[in-house]
Amino acid sequence: MPDLPAQLYFAYGSNLWLQQMASRCPESYYVGRAVLMDHRWQINSRGFANVIPCSGYNVHGLVYQVSVDDEARLDRNEGVHSGAYTKSYHSVVLHEAVEDLQLPTRYLVQDGGLDKAVNAVRSGSRSHEPEQQGRIRSNVLVYLSSRHSQWGTARDEYIDRMNSGIRDAVTLGIPSDFFENTVRPSIPLREGDRRVRVAITEAFQIPKSLVEEGDGAHLHSTEHGAVLFSAKAQPWDEV
Repeated sequence: MPDLPAQLYFAYGSNLWLQQMASRCPESYYVGRAVLMDHRWQINSRGFANVIPCSGYNVHGLVYQVSVDDEARLDRNEGVHSGAYTKSYHSVVLHEAVEDLQLPTRYLVQDGGLDKAVNAVRSGSRSHEPEQQGRIRSNVLVYLSSRHSQWGTARDEYIDRMNSGIRDAVTLGIPSDFFENTVRPSIPLREGDRRVRVAITEAFQIPKSLVEEGDGAHLHSTEHGAVLFSAKAQPWDEV
């Protein structure tokens, strides 16, 4: 990563999707995965992801390094000036990715995509471990809303983007149990979202036939079910 003035940013919503992050923040770098302690993940009354203070709960997410210009873009996406979200700074437990994965997000989503980069690390062709031990990192930017903290229902288009984000997050090492237990009640797996299903099967080394033929209530199989939709910013959504 460049040694330039930059801010670490913790993403827990649709900016888990690297394609969207690369589009919105073209100068961003992937840093690693992290845990925000004593906060609870929710879909708020506006239909987007939010985190609220709650002792004993943890929120998993991805950390990016963003430039000054990228941070300004995030502010616009989050509707900071309208009060949709506010900027807050917290300590997180950061598991930095190995150097081979700390790349510009735009690189991670091209030339074979995220799977290719992660598989290269896991196969040992570059490094034996995909991440470092967790350590406390302070002053990490988190967008949250205390104004819109009532529980709500996710907007339909947001579900699609979240599913792409979940897939990338699991690929990068966020425990799938977090999504199954905390996020899935609000973000159902779409039928045809093959990308998420593949990530789950690979993460747990589940035979493909069991997922396709088993009785999993929300693991549906299609041949070419990748969901295609715009990565352009939606107004004032958590990313």
